[in-house]
Amino acid sequence: MTPQFERAAKLRPQYRFAKVDVDEQPVLASRFEIRSIPTLVVLRDGQPIAAQAGLIAADALVAALDRIAAADQSDRPKAA
Repeated sequence: MTPQFERAAKLRPQYRFAKVDVDEQPVLASRFEIRSIPTLVVLRDGQPIAAQAGLIAADALVAALDRIAAADQSDRPKAA
């Protein structure tokens, strides 16, 4: 997943991407119920809002993140 993940990070620098070694961080893996590798977890304000186990292409990843961000924007009240 690393090449796809790194490509997605370059395509969308406005999003924060991080990788976690679950062998070195078992408590974190348990907190987010990671059962297979790789697993992608999308967080908003520290809370998981989406998760996907398995490989995901960079283009599909950024498209999904863009949809999540757009939905988040539409949920916010508009300024007067």
